[in-house]
Amino acid sequence: MGIDPARKTDNFAISILKLMKDGKYRNVFCDSMNGKRFPEATRRVRELLKKFNIVRIAMDAGGGGLTVEDLLCDEAMLAEGDVPIWRIDDDETARFEGLHILDMVNFNPTWLSEANYGLAADIEHRRLLFPYRNNSGHSSEDHEKAWEEVDQQVNEMCMITVTATKTGVQHFDIPELPGSQQATLKHVQRKDRYSAILLSAYAARSYMQEGSRQQFPEIGGWVGGGW
Repeated sequence: MGIDPARKTDNFAISILKLMKDGKYRNVFCDSMNGKRFPEATRRVRELLKKFNIVRIAMDAGGGGLTVEDLLCDEAMLAEGDVPIWRIDDDETARFEGLHILDMVNFNPTWLSEANYGLAADIEHRRLLFPYRNNSGHSSEDHEKAWEEVDQQVNEMCMITVTATKTGVQHFDIPELPGSQQATLKHVQRKDRYSAILLSAYAARSYMQEGSRQQFPEIGGWVGGGW
């Protein structure tokens, strides 16, 4: 799961990928909320945790991410059957009961560059797979909303352009609108769903790479050493 927790003028966006046994991952869900308070958005995250078997969450630490992190481990926010969600790399909370699956990400230039090129490589090498619409089956309101969210997510990804500063720092952003269009189009030109899948793809790569290291440990040492 990838979470971009922005609100107010931006969307609180969630992306979920399904990990496959062949090392690939499928884009199975996208959701976005606008103008929701953080407790309400956190409850939506909880709903999805119950619906999907989530093994890793990557969330932007900015834009209210730290607030959402606090709500995910707040006992007052837990419904029946819920457990606290903790960071995966925090020694202070390692002993606490709950799920230690949360990776808080700082959107610095190095991380953004690596994550964007990693996402592009996943798509180009068909490790990240997207659904296609099949109109032969029954279509419900929830089904149509899910398709609309994925379609918007793909559109946001296609809008991203890369620019560089004089010092070589790369920026991944949507193109700047002409002044005459900013008043009418700025509210629909967003990249929150793109940020969410950027995070979920990073979470998938990290989780699967960690699993590979555990399955295939490094072998080395002095010749003649014990086994």
